Amino acid sequence: MRSWMPRVVVGMAHNTGAADRALPPQAFFKPPSTVVGAGDAIVLPANSTHVEPEAEIALVIGATCRNLDASTAAAAVRGWTVGNDVTARDLQKTDPLWVLAKAYDTFTPLGDDVVPGLPGPDTQVRLLADGKLISAGRISDLARNPIEILCYITSFMTLEPGDVILTGAPGKALPLTPGMHVTIAADGLPELTNPVVAQ
Repeated sequence: MRSWMPRVVVGMAHNTGAADRALPPQAFFKPPSTVVGAGDAIVLPANSTHVEPEAEIALVIGATCRNLDASTAAAAVRGWTVGNDVTARDLQKTDPLWVLAKAYDTFTPLGDDVVPGLPGPDTQVRLLADGKLISAGRISDLARNPIEILCYITSFMTLEPGDVILTGAPGKALPLTPGMHVTIAADGLPELTNPVVAQ
């Protein structure tokens, strides 16, 4: 059982691979109502026909912080866990702010356990569907590493203990369908598995 609930979830766009380094960093918000835990259902909205999971590492903030730099960012982090940045791809195309695509209830499954500190560059995150490996990527595959992400986000907003940052998905995804079980896995943490149901 999770002992914390984020006040806000901040995701990173343009951070799925080295090519995104050419794009400016961009953040987006997900409300706390999107957060569910292991075993909770991901509910597919009736007005979307293409919803995808995104296997990511989630940073959990441990101290109130603003204007972090490379020397202070690590100390502001309680630890990391696995997260699933569920996204309605078809709705994402119609909303430049991504609110419809990202903010549905149940669209942010998060792991209950937190590994202290920051994930190393070789930390791998994996996406599985019904037990089959779909993709695997490492922190080092991201365009921007956790320290850079923390410095960017705190350059314009204050983060509080328990807040969560989704660092970006380094691997491919697939459409979700009712009846599927989707799993996010990383070494050293329990798997985060959620059933998928229709609204």
